[in-house]
Amino acid sequence: YAKQVPFVEDNGRVIVGVGRVKKIKESEFYEGSNKKFKAAYWEHMIHHSIRDEEKEGFLLPYKEALDYQIENPEFNPADLAVFSPKDKTLEFSYGAEHVSNDSALRVLLDFNKSIEKAKELGIGNNHDKQLQWIHDTIHELEVLRGDYPGMGAALCALGLKKGHFIAAEIINSCKQEENPWEIFDQIIDGKIDILSDSTASELTRMAVKTYLRYRKKEDKTRLNYLYLLSRFDLSQEQATLLWSLENRDQLLYAFSDKDFVENPYLIYQATRRTEFPVDFSTIDLAMYRKNQSDEVFQNIFLKDNLDERRLKALSIKLLDDASSQGHTLLPRKFIINQIHSLSLNPKAEPNSDHMEVAEEMFGDHIEVIELKNEEIAYQLDLYRKTQKIINEKLKRSLKGERLKVEANWRDLLNEKLIKHTDGEPDEKELKARSEKAVALNEIAESRFSVLIGPAGTGKTTLLELLANHS
Repeated sequence: YAKQVPFVEDNGRVIVGVGRVKKIKESEFYEGSNKKFKAAYWEHMIHHSIRDEEKEGFLLPYKEALDYQIENPEFNPADLAVFSPKDKTLEFSYGAEHVSNDSALRVLLDFNKSIEKAKELGIGNNHDKQLQWIHDTIHELEVLRGDYPGMGAALCALGLKKGHFIAAEIINSCKQEENPWEIFDQIIDGKIDILSDSTASELTRMAVKTYLRYRKKEDKTRLNYLYLLSRFDLSQEQATLLWSLENRDQLLYAFSDKDFVENPYLIYQATRRTEFPVDFSTIDLAMYRKNQSDEVFQNIFLKDNLDERRLKALSIKLLDDASSQGHTLLPRKFIINQIHSLSLNPKAEPNSDHMEVAEEMFGDHIEVIELKNEEIAYQLDLYRKTQKIINEKLKRSLKGERLKVEANWRDLLNEKLIKHTDGEPDEKELKARSEKAVALNEIAESRFSVLIGPAGTGKTTLLELLANHS
């Protein structure tokens, strides 16, 4: 990846190519004068598989995209750019960090979209070969990630400090058709002994008793919620935030364990503006994967790529992304087109009829609005509530009496501007000052007012005069 490329203004990580690590060369030592003390190089030499023949990886055709732009000025090379997932920045830092299977899957799905776009435009070569490699590698990663990539984080949330080590030893001992939670149950019940002594010693009494208590309960909702969390590639902090009832007040909405089990996309929805947000893709990657054994935990995977829960979460994601660009609502038509263009597996291509069905479960989270042109638009509840608060405050302000401010704004303005004007002001300047004095008086006496104007018209000067007046 690169942190800066000439055709992208974003300061995120831009993925340049993808391949396999073939060999990691051991660090060598400096030949120092002191034979008793050796100092090693900081870097490791990493051999990778990216070569011209593109058998095990390739570079994205950014150079070819820049050349294509010369003949096609309307084309933006950034349209082919692939970025690291925003919630996985640490995995794409320090040059050679480990990337989780889920992160690699998300990047490869974006690679697939980029290569398909390049093929459509005729940018670069070997598109079919590259797409096949992506397809095969995605399948390999899906096997590697397993059914429970977040088991370690879930065990940590339960209270086992070395939950990741426990989960790793259990998962590594599992056969493909086995469920690691079944193995964990057998360990807890003393039926098998597969953990190393150091790891087994971390099965603390309180955490084990807590787990057994949930397992004995007739209502298995809390236990199923623990299993559900382990289905996702969560960090320890994310799992703890979601599991601990005491931390629930940090979430955007007061969802229960039952709510999350019935609609796992609520995990994304509830955490998206917390300190440890869970990305939509983290949930979506697991929702269309059937786990091998459902004797411990019932399958919650989805069969319909247009499931209402997914369409609702996608709408929230797109509205949230748009808010960072200043948009507080989006037309339904735009939402649909954006969903079509996302790197999803499986793809989702809804139409207006599908979205109308999904709207029935939007609840209070997304407002469905009819615009003046009779087009339907969506708005997040946050901005709907914000709009109501602003409206109420403005109405109260507009009903209030005008303020009385004693000031000769024209004189104050002349005094302010004389420092920045050479010679006598012309007729145009005098007229402008008169208008500014009227504007200053209106701003000072009104309960509510808005000052607008192009750059360089003196807005900052007026506000400075107003702020300094006592």
